Amino acid sequence: MTRDEIPDPEKCRLSLKVKGATKQDFDNSDWCFPPRRMIEWVSMGLVLEPGDVMTTGTGKGVGTFAQPPCFLKPGDVCELEISGIGKLVNPVKADPYLFKTQPNS
Repeated sequence: MTRDEIPDPEKCRLSLKVKGATKQDFDNSDWCFPPRRMIEWVSMGLVLEPGDVMTTGTGKGVGTFAQPPCFLKPGDVCELEISGIGKLVNPVKADPYLFKTQPNS
């Protein structure tokens, strides 16, 4: 994306819906570090290429801390939208993988 497509990348609205219910809705101006500072810091140690993704953690609304706690289940649909960028829609599917060992075994 170019500067003319996102006038102020430090003020993007982020929202997450699960099955149509809003779980997270915040502005990235609330982050501890602005996006330009994170990019500057990361690029001091490696070369960023077009298409690279930086993960930053998450805002409030995480299911673990909800009362009662809620977690994604097969059949749920997650919609992440970032203003000026677009929307990503992902269905949650069952994982058929069966563990052959148990943790700490």
